[in-house]
Amino acid sequence: MKEEPLFLTLYDAGTMDYQGPFQWGPGIRDLYIIHFVVSGCGYFESAGKTYRLTAGQSFLIVPGVLIRYYPDRKDPWKYIWVNFSGMEARQLMENCSLSEKNPVADLVSDQLRALFLSTVSQFRTSTAAELCRSNGNLRLLLAYYLETYPAGKSSGPDNFIRLLEFIENNLQQPELNINLLAARFNINRVSVYRWFKREFGFGPNRYILQLRIQKACELLARQDLSAKSIAFSSGFSDPLYFSRVFKQHTGFSPTQYREQLRRQKKLP
Repeated sequence: MKEEPLFLTLYDAGTMDYQGPFQWGPGIRDLYIIHFVVSGCGYFESAGKTYRLTAGQSFLIVPGVLIRYYPDRKDPWKYIWVNFSGMEARQLMENCSLSEKNPVADLVSDQLRALFLSTVSQFRTSTAAELCRSNGNLRLLLAYYLETYPAGKSSGPDNFIRLLEFIENNLQQPELNINLLAARFNINRVSVYRWFKREFGFGPNRYILQLRIQKACELLARQDLSAKSIAFSSGFSDPLYFSRVFKQHTGFSPTQYREQLRRQKKLP
């Protein structure tokens, strides 16, 4: 199974204009999908309920939920859709009343339709600049839903998403640990630990260590860096401790790991 990305990621976007009795499902999807109905009529089945949708309405597909959707035979719908994923996406959607139990939203402003259209248009161009804009539009689109359909209470995902980003950007700091995170984001240590335990199955210190080992593995592919430089670049202030911990996690010393890479890739 593909590993879930950390940050909000737009995977696909497009339009659909049905001219026949096509339906999707019953089945489950792996990613979040939001459909916006441009014209016509269609039906969405989720959690044992059937919803009739017309122009201006949108509906959310939640990963892992059994669903089915299909056009009206007399007046088939045309819709726009965006397909996205990421741990950040999951956390953001927890703050939106649009959910598995409440998957349908009514149009509030023409701004929403414009955001869908621009996201699809830019995604299809495939240039680096336009793809960047389409991902930005996805954020604006989700912000629209979060503002228009708030869940009514916040589970505090913003802090934790920023916390994960802080970890990735500060791995080189040897003092990076649960205490620093709790102080930096004004969250008690117990809450930090419980959140990591729920999301990853282990605490933040282990999460940080795994990222450091992963970073060291990436750097060992470079032949211009010494083991000492790699240790410091990965957040280990003691090169000997780095070598010991690296071998515990990979089964190889840093030198042996680099030699393995050289043989596999036939590096000089």
